[in-house]
Amino acid sequence: MDFAEAAVRKPLHDVAPRATLCVRASTSTRKARMVLIAYDLDAMPVVDDDLRVLGVVTRGDLADNLPEKTVADVMVLQGDANVLPENAPVAHAIALMAYERVHYVPIVTEDGELVGMWDATSALRWTAERMGYVGP
Repeated sequence: MDFAEAAVRKPLHDVAPRATLCVRASTSTRKARMVLIAYDLDAMPVVDDDLRVLGVVTRGDLADNLPEKTVADVMVLQGDANVLPENAPVAHAIALMAYERVHYVPIVTEDGELVGMWDATSALRWTAERMGYVGP
C-alpha cells in the first residue's frame, strides 16, 4: 500500500495516543506550566467540564511569567474545524496541520469528548515510517 492510500485508510484512533493529559481553562498558567514540564509535553488540550475541547495551550503560550493569568487568557482557541473525530483518516489531520498551520490536533469521539491529541512531529514520523525510514 502506498503512502497516500495508507493515509486515507488509516483512522486517527489507530495512531493517536488515547491517554492525553488535559487542563481546564480556569487553571492558572503557573500550574499548567508545571504540568507540561513534569510530563515533558509541548502542549495539551484545554477542556470544559464535559471534556469538550476549548483550545490548546503550549509551552510557548506559557513562556512568559504570567502569575495572575489563567489558561483561558493565553490558550489558542480551537474551533470545530481544528478538532477531528477519532475515525477521521490520518490524511485529514496531515492536511489540517499543513493548510491551517496548526501543530496539535485534538481527537474527539462522535459526542465531542476528548480522547487524544496528535501532533505534527508524530505525523511526520508516521509519514517517514510509511516511506521506509526507520527511526533511532
